[in-house]
Amino acid sequence: MDFKVKDFNVRLRTITLLEAAIAIIIAIFLSGYIYNFIGFRNEEFFSIIFDVLIMLFFVIACSGTRGFSRDLDQVFEFSSIFKIVGLAIVDFLFCGILMGFCSALGLGFHIDYSSFLMAAGPGLGDPISLFLGFIAAVFIAPIAEELMFRGVLFNRLKIRMGAPWAILISSAIFGSLHFYGGAPFLHVLTATTFGMLMCVFFMRYDNILMNIAVHFLGKPNGLH
Repeated sequence: MDFKVKDFNVRLRTITLLEAAIAIIIAIFLSGYIYNFIGFRNEEFFSIIFDVLIMLFFVIACSGTRGFSRDLDQVFEFSSIFKIVGLAIVDFLFCGILMGFCSALGLGFHIDYSSFLMAAGPGLGDPISLFLGFIAAVFIAPIAEELMFRGVLFNRLKIRMGAPWAILISSAIFGSLHFYGGAPFLHVLTATTFGMLMCVFFMRYDNILMNIAVHFLGKPNGLH
């Protein structure tokens, strides 16, 4: 990263893949240490610690920059809200069409909300686990994922090999990490497509906060 750069979005583009990889490794070890030290045995709690540490890395990496408040204001402009909600609806409709297509072919599956509830284990009545699962999946993970996959991975690949390949590769990696739940291949397919939409959206507006807003709205469908 180049701390001489003072624009928020430009500084984000200067974060290298090596720096991001080191941050991920450190976050994994620190998450494990904090998780064991606190002693609260909950998988979603571990995910929250990891994602918060990743977000802390970006806070440090982008400290001293200008433009964050400008990007935040853009998110709440009427035209931006229309675009954000519109893209989330497009994603939701695509998931619905894909589900219907798979059902027509006899490919049985169900939407798995384990991303919200997996922490609850056999007893789904634990309110703390339910709350942590919801917060981790709907609010914290989208921030960390957009910063890492679109803010760093897509940006760096775009510099090295151009936008088309960057879109395909970063989205495929993003999608492959969603192989879980009752319909793992469906998760991968929809997450990969969602990643491609997010890359194009990010290129168009150069505002990672708008991507995060779309991700917030798109996450509850349970397919990415």
